[in-house]
Amino acid sequence: MKAYAGLKKNKKTVAVIFGGKGAEHDISVLSGKFVMKSIDRDGLSVLPVFIDRGGDWYLQNGKKNVPVSPVRKRGKGGLLRGRRFVELDAAFPILHGDFGEDGRVQGLLEALGIPFVGCDTQGGALAADKVFTKALAHSIGIPTLPWLSSAGKTREEFSSECERTFGFPIFIKPARLGSSIGAGAAKDREELEEKVRAAYEISAGTVMAEPCLCGARELECAYLRTGGKTHVTPPGEIRLSGDGFYCYEEKYGEKSRAEIFRKADVPEEISNEVRKYSEALCLAAGIKGIARIDFFLHGEKIYFNEINTMPGMTEASLYPAMIEGIGITPTEMITGLVKDIIGGAV
Repeated sequence: MKAYAGLKKNKKTVAVIFGGKGAEHDISVLSGKFVMKSIDRDGLSVLPVFIDRGGDWYLQNGKKNVPVSPVRKRGKGGLLRGRRFVELDAAFPILHGDFGEDGRVQGLLEALGIPFVGCDTQGGALAADKVFTKALAHSIGIPTLPWLSSAGKTREEFSSECERTFGFPIFIKPARLGSSIGAGAAKDREELEEKVRAAYEISAGTVMAEPCLCGARELECAYLRTGGKTHVTPPGEIRLSGDGFYCYEEKYGEKSRAEIFRKADVPEEISNEVRKYSEALCLAAGIKGIARIDFFLHGEKIYFNEINTMPGMTEASLYPAMIEGIGITPTEMITGLVKDIIGGAV
């Protein structure tokens, strides 16, 4: 990652914030590297701001992590480095999952008056909740699988309700985490209790369950609004060789069996339906700037899965590949999002 070498005169100062307290810390670091590499520095001074697992903030300066604090001073939002105040014109919080994508860091930035890329506090908090987004999709006529929430239930009560309602196999996942962390399918009662226990322990909120769609295809659609234009890509696809699902290890592990296709081989009517659902969900959820919307395709039936308001941006991520597939490079996308925020565009 390029070292911080001081601010440049006549340039806007942008903090790329990565890392974080949440379970997706490592993925955020990879995404931060991608954003830092891709952003066009013409007119921009870019500061790499790292949040460690304990929640402490640092400015990366070469091989050193210099402690900083996000503050508001003299009516301006920025970073306090020792006695020096660095005003920020914008921030790109490339943070995923809990303590980042879910509105908590966005609330801090709003309180400090620092414009930032992505959803506001309310939009981030609501869209990060898979139970809420399922209900939202269902309410506007977008097909979803039936689901159950663990809210107000013990592990034992939730496991029993899942077995009674769905039978096996059942898919379990934390409602407010991404990157498939803590998610998995259960094929019997013993495995169900194990998956539910693990999801309860790691979850930042509730746990949800739904029937496991064996053989379903995983389609993802990229949403981008920049330069006053809205782009919704044709769906891409993730395929695994062999059994299993697109878990954390398959997404980011060295031995991943996953193949990503930035344009799925599906009939045009399926592609158009997925794009229509994606745009409708982003409008209903108040998404700003950027999102990835995930679906299952089972036979010819489409089911909404989830929204990611700050999708992964690594070399292996599908989101930037899909955007590039419609003729927008990562540099154009990332720089455009930042300049929109500085210029006050929506």
